[in-house]
Amino acid sequence: MLLIKPEQHDSLAVECFGEVVLEHIHRSLVNHYVDSAIDVTTDTVPLMQSTLKTLQRGSVTRQQALDNVLKAILDRDMDDNDRVILDIFTNCIKNLPKRPLLNTISELELCATYIDPVLRPIFHDPDNKRIFRWFDHKTLDHERTGSSRRPDSIVCLVEQSMVTATNGFGEVKVKGSKKQDLAVDLTRLGIFAKDALDIHDLDCCICFQAFGGHLTFYLATLHADGAYVFFEVGKFEVPFSLEDVPGLIANVDAILEVRHVYKKWCNKKAAASHPANHDFSRPTLRSPHFDELVHYHPPSSRTPHYTF
Repeated sequence: MLLIKPEQHDSLAVECFGEVVLEHIHRSLVNHYVDSAIDVTTDTVPLMQSTLKTLQRGSVTRQQALDNVLKAILDRDMDDNDRVILDIFTNCIKNLPKRPLLNTISELELCATYIDPVLRPIFHDPDNKRIFRWFDHKTLDHERTGSSRRPDSIVCLVEQSMVTATNGFGEVKVKGSKKQDLAVDLTRLGIFAKDALDIHDLDCCICFQAFGGHLTFYLATLHADGAYVFFEVGKFEVPFSLEDVPGLIANVDAILEVRHVYKKWCNKKAAASHPANHDFSRPTLRSPHFDELVHYHPPSSRTPHYTF
């Protein structure tokens, strides 16, 4: 699987393909899969900005601010993108402290209090049979893959109250985690995504990696015979307090691009339109062979090639 992060290419990949070619591949993939023109209606951002300003000044309570947003939703002609962004915004109003907490934030609190309110409106859509779950178990396909790895979260497709496919994975680490641990998590995400592509015959599989409040999103696809690609499609910061919400508002485009990528591309392939993935797939390196190759305790002088 070829990992492509803009301007952070592995030295071996640069040696094989050249930096110019790798940058061109990334731009071509992003242009194909990401809709950069997607946006909210003109009233949505000013509504969030004005609501946040009155709330921070103490002119209204949180409940009054939520009521004002709900009234605006009912009074205005808003599309699905507006509703998703406003859902995230109201989650922030309901959940976030006024100022950042000085206490240490655990991984559980990071997931439940700060990441979930932002990601759930993006991925969780029960009416369209898409479920976002905090998991920390062996993957639903572990009996077929033989893998004992446990993702922190999954996104899955549901039919008749049963999960039929997993089309997204997430790994979370608190701020201050070792870079080597983050590199291992990124490798794990690539393996989770590859297995999902092979087993469920997906067009694409989406993954996110959280390092504190910094979220980076990747899309995996079987681009050609044996050619798996895992490339960055977006990133943004989740807020830790109401003071941080303006930064989230400034990243509305990035949020909507990630949501569009997931909804449009992370689906099972249409049987009549594309060859099945298993026709082009390659076997995955399994545990414990994977553990034999990965250095969980590398020398301190050796640092991961990628920034997180």
